[in-house]
Amino acid sequence: MSLNRYLLWKDVISHPPPLTVLEARATIDLYSTTSHQWFPIVSIKRLSRELDSCDEVAAADLTALLFSMQLLSHQASEVSYANYRAVKAVLTECEQNNVMSTDYCAAYVLLATYEYGQAMFPAAYLTIAHCARIFYCLGTHDKKKATQLFGILDTWTETEERRRLWWATMILDRMAHAGFRFRPLSTSHIPPDEIIPASDDEWDNVELTCNPLLVMSIEANTAVAPFARTCQAAHLLGKVCQHVNDHPNAADVDIHLEEASHICRAVAAFKVLLDQDYAASPKPHRLLTARAVCLFALHLMYDTHGCIEVDHVESAGGNRGRRLELQQLAIDGARTAAQETVDLANELEKYAIKNLPACISPLVLNCLYAAGGTWAWYHRETDNELYLQNLNVIRRALSGLQSQWHASIDYLSLLDKTEHTYMGACFQ
Repeated sequence: MSLNRYLLWKDVISHPPPLTVLEARATIDLYSTTSHQWFPIVSIKRLSRELDSCDEVAAADLTALLFSMQLLSHQASEVSYANYRAVKAVLTECEQNNVMSTDYCAAYVLLATYEYGQAMFPAAYLTIAHCARIFYCLGTHDKKKATQLFGILDTWTETEERRRLWWATMILDRMAHAGFRFRPLSTSHIPPDEIIPASDDEWDNVELTCNPLLVMSIEANTAVAPFARTCQAAHLLGKVCQHVNDHPNAADVDIHLEEASHICRAVAAFKVLLDQDYAASPKPHRLLTARAVCLFALHLMYDTHGCIEVDHVESAGGNRGRRLELQQLAIDGARTAAQETVDLANELEKYAIKNLPACISPLVLNCLYAAGGTWAWYHRETDNELYLQNLNVIRRALSGLQSQWHASIDYLSLLDKTEHTYMGACFQ
């Protein structure tokens, strides 16, 4: 298969017209100070060089990428939705013409991120799965054995960019799956020796550096960049997703419970590592997403194993003592995770005051919603005003993101009046 490198935007769609070079540069500048801070997956340097080499923005894949960057860095509007539909149409045409460049892949991943943040389901779920198939097709998932349809690259910057796009797909896959359970992941198991992204700052500045390994960098306490921490958190979330979706038979229940305890300890230990990084980082805001993903993994585990109904405990089978021990761990852990999420919500609120809403990732929303459901339950059980205050902190954080991410509006609606009435489980 040969990959076509050029398809004109105007040959596919007439409105909106392609951006001018000046508009493209302004788009990149805004994106680099907003969405790029929490999802550094597109090389700003490479894009700038690409613009330097052309008199006009004409290529379909490049134009689609620029419009996708606008979708993430601007607030939602009727204009942005029209651009969104145009990008989807053009990317489909790119596939028909074998235009499967880095720009094409980046545009698709950003589009999936936009759909996720705007709660466009099942569109987001399907687009994320499509991104996974794209990278499997191109061989990005296994550079040693799979045929590389991208061909051989001559720059480390673009090689790293493709790695980041693949990791972004795996992150989105696990986040979307956690809220849409009992379905298989679109991306396969991540091996422990998988390479994770290098230093964000050094990549942005085109300075060669080493890439850590997924698990080794956790165990050895190696210096790891914020986005790579998000990758590690998503890896652990994937373990949680697989665990909570299991339906063990009677003979395997004890193994299932032992696995649960191991996962809880692993995620909690990683959370401590993230807190240490956050305290020492000169740019702590870049770790907010990783912390939220990690906390969300804990919320999901604790919600699964924290049921206090006696009938549920008895009917589940397995060693009763081990199950009750895990149940107590989940009950205690749920309170701790909920309180840490309140702290995170306060930090998000402070950060949002001085920055555009697009500077905050939609990947934090699941965590906030899960904690909100926990505090609402506590308040219904005890009528303790402190728990209601914590719930309102969560609501304020979600409210501050309404103008950017429609998913926050949906979560606020789901949390409405939950301090008085049970409105349904947080995890479906």
